[in-house]
Order: sequence, then structure tokens, then C-alpha cells
Amino acid sequence: MNGNRHTALALLGTSLLAMLSLTGCFTGVESTKAITQKDVNKAIDNTKGAKYADNRTLYAINHDSFPDWESGKLFFVTNDNIKLLFTPSTTLSSSSSLKHKLLKYSKYTTYKSIESKDCINIHFIDTDSNEFVIATNKTLDEFKQAGNYYTIPFLIDIDEILQLRSMLKNKELYIKTSLWYDADERLINGRKFIKITIKDILPGNKVFPYKIRFSAGNSEAYLFMSSDLSSVQNRSFNELFSTTDIHERYPEIGDEIWQHIINGDVVLDMTKDECRLALGAPKAIDRRPTYDGLKEYWTYDNGVFLIFEDGQLRKFRK
Repeated sequence: MNGNRHTALALLGTSLLAMLSLTGCFTGVESTKAITQKDVNKAIDNTKGAKYADNRTLYAINHDSFPDWESGKLFFVTNDNIKLLFTPSTTLSSSSSLKHKLLKYSKYTTYKSIESKDCINIHFIDTDSNEFVIATNKTLDEFKQAGNYYTIPFLIDIDEILQLRSMLKNKELYIKTSLWYDADERLINGRKFIKITIKDILPGNKVFPYKIRFSAGNSEAYLFMSSDLSSVQNRSFNELFSTTDIHERYPEIGDEIWQHIINGDVVLDMTKDECRLALGAPKAIDRRPTYDGLKEYWTYDNGVFLIFEDGQLRKFRK
């Protein structure tokens, strides 16, 4: 197993290996198990029929849960709040930062709880031999009987990063969101529904564990992606990417209008479907019958305001 872990780490290339080094910090953001991939058809676009359905692929990650961890398993620290979980026996000084460093699982021990149960302490170490102990308040039998994945806040399993990277690197996909990030995690305006190439998978943050680096033409950008265990699920693979060209589902939309859509723009006489593709769903819709027909008012959180008459955009404010 240790040989497999070293082989998988080598696949990351020199840039990610430098990030994973226990001697330094990862400043970019935000034992390899068997890799599996489950292909499922989900969320068929019924409004366009099976011909234009997105036969998307769900990239399933093997979540390796305690107590199945092997000694040497690596975890990326997303936030210094992890210090709140450590027992007083931890040797790291309170002023030292663990953010964007790696911890290695070393072992588990038992301690007597106030109910006299033999509960589990989970031990981690860093490159300076500092030991970090987390008291779980669970017995080993309770871990085995629970049947659920045990998560430790503020830690990202590096094995999951390696798995996802092996499945997605160099894959061409169609991106569904224009909310991109630069290398310093600053939000930037991108384009949606265009073809991109996945360049790398890196550890993300405490909410979204996977940071996706991708190229679009001559530029590079980043996205944060949730896992199936994340508390927030609106950034899953299927929410962010499509394996097929989304424009093909809307053959009635010409190339000129589609260019406005991918840039997040609206122009007069666009349909409601076209505006929704360009801007997303509105916060509120108000329909008012008039002598000239039905008027519909769309408002967005960012102040955008659209007015439709008989299904076509007649006025807007951006």
C-alpha cells in the first residue's frame, strides 16, 4: 500500500508535489485507494427530450473512513480552526499556523470517557514531529457499527484529490457557470457553456474540498467543487460541468444570441428561456396583465431588472 501511495503522489507532478511537501505551506488557495468511476444518467432535461438530454457522468470518489486509515495517510488542513479540536496534549504552540499544511495520520489510542467507555483518540503528526490528537468520544465498536463516513472538520483527504485528478485531468468538458476564480481566489467573470480542459485538481477549502484548475482558450481559472459528503451541494460535478455541448439542446437559438448567453448578456427581443440561460433564474417574478398583453417583471439579487411582454424581453436594467 505504501508503494501505491508513493506512485500516486508521483502522478501529481512537481508543482503539486511541492504543495504537498510537509516542509512548507500551500499558498495557492484554496496510500492511494482503488479508483472507481460510476457512470449514471441523472437529471435528464425533460423539457428538451431525450435527444438533447445531457448524459452526464458522476465521478464517484472512494471515501476512506476511519478506522480503515493506514498509517501515513495525508490530510490537507484548510483552516486553523482545526486547533479547536485538539486535546491539550497537542505540542504545537498556539501562535503557529497549520493552514494549508499537511498532517499525517499515525495511529489511534484509547482513553476512558466519563462514562468509563474506551473511546478513540486519533493521532496526527507533521514534519517537525509535532503530535496532534483529536478525542472522538466514540468507541471502536461505535465506529464500526455506525456505517457512516466519519469526517473531521477542516481536513481534506489527499487520497480523494489523487482519485479525482486521475479521473478528470486533461478531460474536455463544457462549463455551466461563469463564476470563476483566479489563482488568488478572487472572483472573476468568466463564460458559461464553453468547452474547457481540466488541468489539475488541488485541495480546496472547508466548504468545497476540491479546487479545479482549468483552461479556456489561452486563459486559466479555477472553480471550487463539492463532494457528495459536503454540507453544501450546489457545486457538485453535475452542477458545474456537462460532458456534452449544451447549445445542442437548444437548436432554436442562433449563434449570435448564443454568444450573448455565454457572456452573460441579454439583448432586446430575447425569450425568457434565453434570458434564463444568460443570467440564471431570477429572485422574483411578477406577472401583470395589461391592455397590451401580459407583462412579466424579473428581478435579480444583483439589481438586474427585466421586463417581458408576451414572452419577449422589451426593457432591462443591468
